[in-house]
Amino acid sequence: MDFDWLLVVGAFFLGTFPSALLIGRIVGHNPTREGSGNPGATNMFRIAGLKAGGATLVIDVAKALIAAWLGQWLGGTTLAAACGAAAVIGHIFPPVRSSRGGKGVACFGGMTIGAWPILAPIALVVWIGSAKLSGHSFIGAMTGTPTVAIGTMVMGRPIAEVLIAWGITVLIVARHHTNIRAFFVARAD
Repeated sequence: MDFDWLLVVGAFFLGTFPSALLIGRIVGHNPTREGSGNPGATNMFRIAGLKAGGATLVIDVAKALIAAWLGQWLGGTTLAAACGAAAVIGHIFPPVRSSRGGKGVACFGGMTIGAWPILAPIALVVWIGSAKLSGHSFIGAMTGTPTVAIGTMVMGRPIAEVLIAWGITVLIVARHHTNIRAFFVARAD
């Protein structure tokens, strides 16, 4: 009997680990009530500084990276992608917090490192370059995540992996809808 689905379910619950909330509690901040209200690394950098933001970033990357590595070890790259994606979805939609999670960018980075390590540095350069040029972190996410999805196509990965990469990319873009709207409204003024 195939128990891969159990690993994917476990990866989802690993993704729900509330790193920003726990670190915020330690340093005296609540990321759901401060800054953007988003319990993710970018908001933690903004409201609590480099150490708290960096710790949140590392843990959020690690959640999906560990899930993807376990998938890789136990079943190969497609299972790695599925487990990494499940961790990203758990991060974004944690059931114990009424599905009010982060936006998934750091977790997507961990998923990419674990499933398609050759794409990770390319996406990171695109993300950093776009964020620096635009002055907006979310624009880095809007360019870095599709870089991975396109990369899976260029590498000729199986259709399941391509669909997983594009599905998570679309989800992350959708999670940034308020950033996108605010950006274009500000540009129109």
